Amino acid sequence: MKAIIYVRVSTEEQAKKGYSIDGQIQRDKEYAYRMGYEVVKVFVEQGKSAKDLNRPVLQTMFKFIKTNYKDIDALIFWKWDRLSRGEDSDYVELGAMFKKYGITPLSTEENNDNSPEAKLMRRITFATSTYELDKDSQRTKMGMQRKAEEGHFPSKAPIGYINKRDSQDKGYIAIDDKNAFYIKKCFEYYASGMYSLDSLGDKMYKEGFKDKYGRPYKARKFEEILKNVFYIGDFIWAGVRYKGKHKPIISTKLFYKVQEKFGHTNKPAHNDKQHTYKRLIKCDKCGCYFTAETKKGSHNSGNYTYYHCTNKKKVHLNGLKDWTISEYGLDLCMQFVIDTIEIPDKVIKLLKDRIVSSLDKVYLAENLKVDRQASRLKELNLLIKKSYEDKLKGSISEQEFNMLSKEWQQERDLLSIEIKESTEVNKNIYRNIDLIIKFCNQIPDIFINASLEEKQLLLRMIIDEITYAEGGIIQVKLKPIFEALRVIKLTSIDSQVANVRNTKKPTNSEILEYLSNFIKITVNSKVRTVETRIIPNKKAPEGANSLNGAGGGIRTHAYRNHNPRS
Repeated sequence: MKAIIYVRVSTEEQAKKGYSIDGQIQRDKEYAYRMGYEVVKVFVEQGKSAKDLNRPVLQTMFKFIKTNYKDIDALIFWKWDRLSRGEDSDYVELGAMFKKYGITPLSTEENNDNSPEAKLMRRITFATSTYELDKDSQRTKMGMQRKAEEGHFPSKAPIGYINKRDSQDKGYIAIDDKNAFYIKKCFEYYASGMYSLDSLGDKMYKEGFKDKYGRPYKARKFEEILKNVFYIGDFIWAGVRYKGKHKPIISTKLFYKVQEKFGHTNKPAHNDKQHTYKRLIKCDKCGCYFTAETKKGSHNSGNYTYYHCTNKKKVHLNGLKDWTISEYGLDLCMQFVIDTIEIPDKVIKLLKDRIVSSLDKVYLAENLKVDRQASRLKELNLLIKKSYEDKLKGSISEQEFNMLSKEWQQERDLLSIEIKESTEVNKNIYRNIDLIIKFCNQIPDIFINASLEEKQLLLRMIIDEITYAEGGIIQVKLKPIFEALRVIKLTSIDSQVANVRNTKKPTNSEILEYLSNFIKITVNSKVRTVETRIIPNKKAPEGANSLNGAGGGIRTHAYRNHNPRS
């Protein structure tokens, strides 16, 4: 007769000492010799718990049994808890396998008889093992909780840190110099406002920040990193925030600057659908946002919209007459701003090539999604039809039919809406990209003649901040790259401008990267509401810090063409 042996120890410490492994093998071989078995193979599992059957060596042993069961008569082990200390289902699975392949399980320490008394003792042993496992789990959780209260993170450190052990074999967390550099860059780039989570991923991948397989990290990974308080020296364990013993990688100021960026989504509030500039203009005197109102003009001249400071801080004691501007006046100002920007022809050509490439990928994925939705819709219609036939035949009750058909009809209706909205999203994508290309080509009056949603798209692409000063002066702060383009164009027209600002000229690749990222965001936005279909919610390019002394932006009078600062 032939047998195989399985031995296991539950912790890495026991595995390193080795005596438990050797002891089990010796007892098992002695038992095999006494019982007349020839040992053909020994399976050793080190440092693994027996809470379930998903253990590498145990699974290898199962495969060995399935392949060689004709040459194996028995499986010998020390105690039953070497095989499992988990649920009853584990023992049911083991018993089914032993019966199927004709393997006799033999314990060297416990009763192997099939008498009622022996079965009872095995059940008691199983229950005791489960109890011990639960107690071990409870003690482990309590130990980890104490560790957290002492300021030590009781788990694997996040990327940017590494788990180590000191000379006394006590664990601690240290900074991983290789990845800490990239973590800090992630926070700095995102805080600048020039990157979405997707474009940040592309940027960091180009700089060498990759996962263990050499692939770029996903956007959700960067969101996880940027929201993790671990990098400022704290950590969260079991829902509670603790002050950690580990060193921070970034400053608290930088961390909360990034959190502000997550809160600032660049989309208008829910009731802003009819007002282009609401929550875009700030009062220079009190810092409050301007609000919008629409009124009827005199002599049936139609409706007109104007904006004024909300005056929530009660700073404007003499009324808001001097802190009010019409939407038409704002449109003229923004049109002037757009006219001061010029995109190089080479960039426009390259941008069109990238658009064609990106649209192919996006619509392939979108068409596959619509096909799946249509297939499911067809399936639901058949299910509803079949259930109705079953009800008529008496196969199912009226109550069952109502319950099933209600669920299927709700799912069908939602799928129909999603398919329709996918079509609408596709239309908006084409329209938005066409608008951006027109902007790059500088078509006259593009902004004045644009729709509300188109205006909002252009404003959030080029503008960082708008402030209103007393006397009707509008100050526009552009995104850094557009501010540089504006100054360069003005410098080529008026030599006096060169004495006012010294702005570094952006390269064509920088302009192309910004516009490509913005279009990518626009194309990939899977929005489901009218007010956010044009302006992405989480992944819109956010406000940027001004560079190279261009913080003042453009100043222009509300009711004249413009009034450049001298």
